[in-house]
Amino acid sequence: MKIISHIIDTGGNLVVQIKKYFGYLSRYNSNIENLRDQFQKLGDKRDGVQLKIGEAKQNEEAIAPEVESWIEKVDNISQGLQIFLEQDVNANTMGLCPNLNTRYSLSRKAKKKALEIDGVLRGGQFAKVSNPPPPPPPQVIETSSKKGFKVFESRIPIMKEVLTAFRDDKINMIGICGMEGIGKTTMAKEVAKRAKDDNLFDEVVMAVVSHKKDLSKIQGQIADMLGLELERESVLGRAEQIYSRLMVSSKSVLVIFDDVWEEVNPKDVGIPYEGELNNCKILLTSRSEEVCNKMKSHKIVKIEVLTEEEAWNFFKEMVGNCVDTPDLHPIAEEVAKECKGIPIAIVTVGRALENNKKTKWVAALQHLKNPISKNIPDTYENYAAISLVSRELKNHPDDLECPKLELLQLSCGKYTTRQTLPTNLFKGMMGLKVLALQGMSFPSLPQSIQVLQNLRTMLLEYCEIEDVSAIGSLGKLEMLSFLGSGIKELPKEIGNLSHLKLLDLSKCSTLQQIPPGLLSNLTQLEELYMGKVFVNWEPTDGKGEGANASLAELTYFSHSLMALQIHIPNIKLLPKDLHFKNQVIKFRICACDKPTNWRYDHLSTFWDTTQYIFKNSLVLGRFAASEIAESGMLCQLLQKSEIIILKEIKDFKNILYELDKEGFPCLLVLSISDSEGVEYGNLTMVKDPRANDIDNPSEMWCTFPSHLIECLKNLKTIELSSCDSLEVIFQLEELNFEESHVESVLDQLRKLNLYNLPNLMHIWKKGPERIMGFKNLRLLEVSGCKSLTYLFSPSIAKLLVMLEEIRVTSCKKIEEILQRAREEKEEKEVLFPKVNSILLRDLPNLKCFCPETNAFEWPSLKEITVIGCPTLSMFIPSNLKTPKLEGVYDEVQVPSSPWDEKKVRNCQWKGDLNATIQHMFKGKVWLIHTTSSL
Repeated sequence: MKIISHIIDTGGNLVVQIKKYFGYLSRYNSNIENLRDQFQKLGDKRDGVQLKIGEAKQNEEAIAPEVESWIEKVDNISQGLQIFLEQDVNANTMGLCPNLNTRYSLSRKAKKKALEIDGVLRGGQFAKVSNPPPPPPPQVIETSSKKGFKVFESRIPIMKEVLTAFRDDKINMIGICGMEGIGKTTMAKEVAKRAKDDNLFDEVVMAVVSHKKDLSKIQGQIADMLGLELERESVLGRAEQIYSRLMVSSKSVLVIFDDVWEEVNPKDVGIPYEGELNNCKILLTSRSEEVCNKMKSHKIVKIEVLTEEEAWNFFKEMVGNCVDTPDLHPIAEEVAKECKGIPIAIVTVGRALENNKKTKWVAALQHLKNPISKNIPDTYENYAAISLVSRELKNHPDDLECPKLELLQLSCGKYTTRQTLPTNLFKGMMGLKVLALQGMSFPSLPQSIQVLQNLRTMLLEYCEIEDVSAIGSLGKLEMLSFLGSGIKELPKEIGNLSHLKLLDLSKCSTLQQIPPGLLSNLTQLEELYMGKVFVNWEPTDGKGEGANASLAELTYFSHSLMALQIHIPNIKLLPKDLHFKNQVIKFRICACDKPTNWRYDHLSTFWDTTQYIFKNSLVLGRFAASEIAESGMLCQLLQKSEIIILKEIKDFKNILYELDKEGFPCLLVLSISDSEGVEYGNLTMVKDPRANDIDNPSEMWCTFPSHLIECLKNLKTIELSSCDSLEVIFQLEELNFEESHVESVLDQLRKLNLYNLPNLMHIWKKGPERIMGFKNLRLLEVSGCKSLTYLFSPSIAKLLVMLEEIRVTSCKKIEEILQRAREEKEEKEVLFPKVNSILLRDLPNLKCFCPETNAFEWPSLKEITVIGCPTLSMFIPSNLKTPKLEGVYDEVQVPSSPWDEKKVRNCQWKGDLNATIQHMFKGKVWLIHTTSSL
């Protein structure tokens, strides 16, 4: 009934209305689908127009109003269509019996909206979406008056002569000539300003010509100052544009050609000349009067050096009142004379000597008198390298033209006072390839840094700087160093340096943030140095939404990386699948939290070795051994490591053997300390399953069981500390040798340092008779090993043919250094041909060096120090041969003041080593025992 009622209500032709009604119903699906298609086309069209708008905005073009209106209209239509399709249409598709009235209405609206979109699409056919930006306003010459023009009496007639020539209708070109640094450019700017102030010209434009004479560049400078946009590419086409602009305008114009080296035809640039335009005059500056004549100058004025009085007064203004002191005055007069009345020389030398000591003045005078550097201003243009090194640079070079300069170094003492670099510092150095700024403090880099498009290397070392984002515009940069600089954030613009091969952030202790995506953009990076930099890296499984980069970004240049220095606070931050493709990669990696108060010297100076020359090194601390084994990168680098430092490693059991069953062919230094085990109480211990102790049938815990010793053939340094359960250092009993083979063990080992190992019982556990090894050991140092009773047996001692120094301290149970021969097969006679120094200190139970007469020759021994060994009665029970021994040293207390004493070394000698030792400790035993009992 509702359908019939609706048909009747419409009135008119019943059949037509019924046909139309059922037409909308029958074409419901097709109308809806057509609308969806049109909606899609509208979205695609809008995206295309928006893309063109984005490009136009990048070119600083103005978007056409009709385009902006069209975008707004599309957005309004799209919003309504989205609601219509998602809510109204979808609601009618629910259920088995859709409402026919609703379907009729929706079908009708869909067709109407599709027609509306079709019209909008036709209205979006824009030939262009933007218009060129309006031309910039004409530039104004920054005249010297703004900087405080110095009026010299000798220059006033010259200014008047030029201004008079400007007023003369018969003179169209005036030349100012004189040597470099004499003040030609300054004079030209000043007379131009005065002429404009006197309404002699409506416009003043200036172009620096220089020795290259680039007509296109000259035209660009003139056009910028006229506010003219040059649309043509060729020199001739651009000249026609400039010419038309000057001819059409009724304004009078002064054109300044500065620093002209050779003849320039004004017409080639686009400047009307010789009667074509009487209200256009040309002023040129040149070192050569001949150039001025070749250009047919109607008037030529020469600028000479300052008078002696002018030069002296100007020099005093630059250096201040210090020149009036009696000791400096005569030297200052000579220095001023050596500047030869050249203003730029007076300014440069005067500012450099301001408030300096007499020694600096004397050195400067000698330098000025050197014929090589007499003509200071004339030398810069030919320099390929300039280095200015001073404790403090107060005045920086500005507006220097150095077309051949490839290297510039400005260096002063660290933590210098804050300064500002001149805006045009680099303007005349477009060929610069290496820039080093060291020990300086400034808020940001000058704008002229952007002209250094040929720069390959930039060093900002030990500088305090806030904004370095301008570096991102140096597209050819390959090496960038911020070594020791105070930067808090690495700007995202650094990621634009697509050619960067080296990035050094070492010792940037204040660096906290590296934006996500920055490192991953540096796909050509070959060297990354981040020693002593503690960045809060984002987790590798993050979504890149944090404030910092993650270590996963290393994968983007892992194929090219050749050197890596980095601190990783937690190895869980490392991507597990990170591998370096370069098989000869150099690395120095510290994977631990901040290593504060770590004992070892080589760890405290871990980041302080030569910056780019270092051994492959790994520091792993305060993690579980299982976490280290799970890191693909660490497992890869362990085999290549030359230095391994392990500290506070949990669950250490068999880590070295398990991580690299093929051995550590490159390992030179191994340090293990403070590794407390969860299960066994000490993690630096490795249980050798084949090791049994003859004296003690219980299990022996050793650092180097026999199977591991065979894997460490190149090891040079071993350092072990604070490993409470360690009982044996080298387990030699079960070395796997062939019967006929004499094996060399740890032949490259040079240093063995053992500290605070309270349960250590054996350094060397007895090995097979045919063992050879340890023949390069130079230093043996043992301290705080309170369970140790001896150092080595005769069979081990005979191997130590290169041993030079023995240091034993604070080992309370040790009774002898060289153990008594326990078996007949052991060597009775032991020689120490290279030992030159022995220190025995705080060994309360030491009785002798050796209880047998088997170590009586000491050809190299020069010094023995014995302190706090009360039971020591002799060295060995026989006569000794010590031809080079100078004496035996101990410590004695002597008064350093009426209320204090200090310990000093005291040398004694009684003609014989045993006799000297007996004399030294005779009568002291009771004093020591008495002291220890208090």
